[in-house]
Amino acid sequence: MTKNILRRNMGVTALGVALIFRFIFEWWPNFQESVYTGAVFPALRTGQDFISIIWFVPGWYVFALICFVWLVWRFPRSGKWRRFGKRLANFLGGGLALFMLFFGLQYTDRGFAHRLSLPPTPEKADLQRVYKDVMESANERRRSIPGIDTLPHIVALSQIPTDDEITNWVRDEMAKNNYPTAHLSPRIQSIRPRGVLRRLGISGIYNPFTGEANVDAALPSIQRVFVVAHELAHAYGVTSEAEANFVAYLACLHSGNSVGEYAADYALWRQVASEVTKVYPKEVIEMLAADIPPELQADRKAIIEAYFEHRAYFPKVSRQVNETYLKLQGVKDGVEDYDRFLQLYLAWSSKPTGN
Repeated sequence: MTKNILRRNMGVTALGVALIFRFIFEWWPNFQESVYTGAVFPALRTGQDFISIIWFVPGWYVFALICFVWLVWRFPRSGKWRRFGKRLANFLGGGLALFMLFFGLQYTDRGFAHRLSLPPTPEKADLQRVYKDVMESANERRRSIPGIDTLPHIVALSQIPTDDEITNWVRDEMAKNNYPTAHLSPRIQSIRPRGVLRRLGISGIYNPFTGEANVDAALPSIQRVFVVAHELAHAYGVTSEAEANFVAYLACLHSGNSVGEYAADYALWRQVASEVTKVYPKEVIEMLAADIPPELQADRKAIIEAYFEHRAYFPKVSRQVNETYLKLQGVKDGVEDYDRFLQLYLAWSSKPTGN
């Protein structure tokens, strides 16, 4: 009797088991780190990388097709809505259980910042000074890019780091902080048609079911470099959006590649700029804007124009979906977690030993 009930409700049962493990991992983080982060997750990811050759098209398209076929196959006929409801609950439960297995349980990990042993974020940071310093650093790194002087802006740059190079940067950064990444080689998929992710209000997305890092094919130059690094951080086990940005920053900064280094500083500069607009009066913002070098102004304008070619259809809906997802995973700040990137940088840069 009990076996029959469990068999008929396998999806819901699997989800219940996954939630029990999540509860255990939340209460015993050392157990989580040794069992899931240290063994189960890398084993699953290794398997995903091994079979990634079969994904001739991005896995999200296959996932959408499976859901569509299932709905058509199971759609109630003769008014059997109750049976359909049970089947739908099992289908969704099974999908969520797989998500928990492949990635969701990693949300209980203490995270990348914990491994860095960062000091508390300085209570009083001079954001004007940080803004100017990062902007000057970005401008210096931009000048070191071969052939940049012959181009009108960074978007016109055709020679950017390859996906394999970016993967190596992220893998090395993660390995330095005790993540088991040695044998992991995530597949990177450029999502087409160009702009389809941007229309949904995102630039990239990690597929936990296939282990793929997906980025919009329309992303311009250094934006693509940084977003690829961000999604790869997820593929290597980082769940926090802020920490994924921070991993991408460190990976690009330490890459030894001039384009990667500029991508790091540019992303940080725009993050500081976002915070400056929140806390300073209009006259201060205008003063800082007046000091932006012409080269950075040209790059910023070109990147914005590239993004505006594929504006999100429903940005508020996209934001709310992301907000709901993050909060369901225990990320209390929701989409505001992205902004914690600056806090991580300030804490990291205040360490007495540097980086």
